Amino acid sequence: MSMWTKPQYGAALLFLLLLAACGSDSGFNKKEDFASKEGGVQFVNMMPDSPKVTIIHGFDNTQVPFPVSAPIKVRFEDKYDWRIAYLDSSGKEITVIKDENQPITENFLSTFLFMGSLQQPDVQIVDREILPVEDKPADMADIWFASNITNHPMVDIYITAFSADLATSAVLTTLTSGSSSRQFSVGAGTEKQLRITAAGSLDILFDSGSIAIPENSLDLYALVDDFGPSAANHVDVIRSLTLAGTTITDVSQSGSARLGNYTSFETIEATIGAVVFPPTPQEDRSTYQDVADGEQTLIVTSDGLQLEELVVNVRLGSFQSVYTFDNLDAQIQAATNSLIVADEHRPIIDRSLFKFVNGNNQTVDLYALRDNDTLENSLPLINDMSFGGTATNETLSEVINFVVTSSDATETLANKIVNLMESESYTLIFDDEGIIQALTN
Repeated sequence: MSMWTKPQYGAALLFLLLLAACGSDSGFNKKEDFASKEGGVQFVNMMPDSPKVTIIHGFDNTQVPFPVSAPIKVRFEDKYDWRIAYLDSSGKEITVIKDENQPITENFLSTFLFMGSLQQPDVQIVDREILPVEDKPADMADIWFASNITNHPMVDIYITAFSADLATSAVLTTLTSGSSSRQFSVGAGTEKQLRITAAGSLDILFDSGSIAIPENSLDLYALVDDFGPSAANHVDVIRSLTLAGTTITDVSQSGSARLGNYTSFETIEATIGAVVFPPTPQEDRSTYQDVADGEQTLIVTSDGLQLEELVVNVRLGSFQSVYTFDNLDAQIQAATNSLIVADEHRPIIDRSLFKFVNGNNQTVDLYALRDNDTLENSLPLINDMSFGGTATNETLSEVINFVVTSSDATETLANKIVNLMESESYTLIFDDEGIIQALTN
């Protein structure tokens, strides 16, 4: 493995190198000739309106959310029936698309690209041969691309040395949405850069910043819709070798943040870095504003009085909310206590997006009760959560009775019935007064 190979690439690279190490030998070898032949399969969900779907491939089930490339799985050489399915809000299993007799071939990786949309799916299966390491040029890597983006029907793709002048750099390939490219052999190493522009233009849609391309790797870069602050002018990129096959950071975007006032102060103001947020009334949120990325100093004030100062981490290309509460923790020498959480606003078929913010100093459990569920026959959705917020997760679109209890579930602290609507994003706040606030978008 190359000295440039980062730990998060290890599992996928290990599979590819092990597969490539299986050579052939002329003549008969009883042990080898009767051994099962193996290939690999990988699933990439590029459908922008998709909930987490399950692909049933032979007898194996793999769940694949958007935008994710699932880990590579080994398969015996054979032909496999497959289908993609999910549960709708009524609990009915919906088959999105299916087919039969997909061949898995020894020393080949079959990549399923879930393209199109959930209502008009287009699954493309691309087979890539995994060559023995000794047959590959030294210090080189293989890469390829796929695109399923709504706002940009054709893009130019560049792989260059970091900070190379784009105007004098050659386009590696031009790619149409709904298609994939051939395989390219490129120089491996550190200080590489992936940039994507609108076709025939230098208008940046994506910029990876400095990245490493591991030696002898086979890496897919899948272009998908962006749902961040500048979605119409950007794309996201799934990199198949990254940890969990998720998107990589786009350094051409800023972050975006807003302020939520859940304090006893009639209005509060705040600055994040150099950005000033105007007075925000109680139980209200400001509009989003562009904020520089990385660690930024948050200062909260009310009528010129500083209430709090802390460092928050702002993520590029993402929406975030800062929620400010009265400070109930005697160990914190400030009038207020703030936290920052990531917001997601992607519309999803048959799903809502949901996150929970505990603005109270109590450690709590959160239950999501449906129909005839009770606390006694249910497990908590969130267990032993102290002050802070969760990541955004998909949930079925339905009526839920959210119940907050003490961490030992002996005391019910609050409850709120919320009708979760399809394609909406919800934030449930348990505030410092012990009241549940249900916010949308």
